Amino acid sequence: RISKQEAREELLRLADLYNKLRIEMQPGSERNLQMRSLSGRIRALAPIARLSPKEIYEYLQSDNGGKRILALNASKVIGANVKHFEPILHIIGNPQSAYEQYQALSIMLDMTSVLNQEQKERLVEILNKQREYDEQKKQWIRPYSDRRRLSDQILSAISRQND
Repeated sequence: RISKQEAREELLRLADLYNKLRIEMQPGSERNLQMRSLSGRIRALAPIARLSPKEIYEYLQSDNGGKRILALNASKVIGANVKHFEPILHIIGNPQSAYEQYQALSIMLDMTSVLNQEQKERLVEILNKQREYDEQKKQWIRPYSDRRRLSDQILSAISRQND
């Protein structure tokens, strides 16, 4: 059994490893497999590390992609906090990577039931813009992709809640 402090240190090491993978590995299935494995390790350590909502919020807003991935995966395990809506929405609308956007979409799907009407409207607006795939405009959700399916699920959940 590891201590809270050891878990926190390992989380930061994994955040650094994420950044290293992004730099050193070519995009593709092997890199995705490594990132999924890393995310699983973060999710396993998150309950032990007991990051506060404030720490997660700060990591979500970090310029460090590894810290954002750490925060997104910790949120997935600990439970997304509606107070984290703004930085998660920002990541969806301005992702630094496809993997980061996928993680943010996954959390947002879990959050839809606790969002207020204005938050839902803003989320729908960002999703619809991102779904108009155009690399020049930094709109990254391609048709027939995993992120497209997640965005479909979010839009469907919001539509059902508004009925």
